Amino acid sequence: MSLIKSICVVVLVMLAVPGVVFAQSRAGSDIEALEDNMRQFRRKVMQRRDSAVSTLIELTDAQRKSFRPIQKEYDKEMKQLGKEERMLTREFAEIYDRLNAGTAEDIGRRFFELQRGRLGIQEKYLKRISDEISPVAAVLFIQLQRRFEAELESERMKYSPLAE
Repeated sequence: MSLIKSICVVVLVMLAVPGVVFAQSRAGSDIEALEDNMRQFRRKVMQRRDSAVSTLIELTDAQRKSFRPIQKEYDKEMKQLGKEERMLTREFAEIYDRLNAGTAEDIGRRFFELQRGRLGIQEKYLKRISDEISPVAAVLFIQLQRRFEAELESERMKYSPLAE
């Protein structure tokens, strides 16, 4: 497999909203419908995550009070990263038919930068929650977060042409 095809496969399989790749064959309204479906799915998954966090991470009242703002900050940073991933996915969809070695390498490089950013955020909050709440709560939160993010990624893959 050529370098371009390898990079394309990685980008298609792993980008945040692969459904946007359908842009080359679907009308804009279809793309918006796919994105709306993902937003609704994400809301449901995050509600389940919040319920799991409340149920599975034992916190005192004081810890819970401190934890909520940290969780909101974490979500805010991850949401911003998600926006960047969607923009990269849209860009990829727009150039998909004209992909060459240079653009493929650029998209691939930027994708991995975003993945490193995701891990960096998780590492940052693992430390912060460990320091401010407890190491046990921190590990449980990150474990739950990664589990629900994997669920979201699995749903996004349903929209990927490679997943058919």
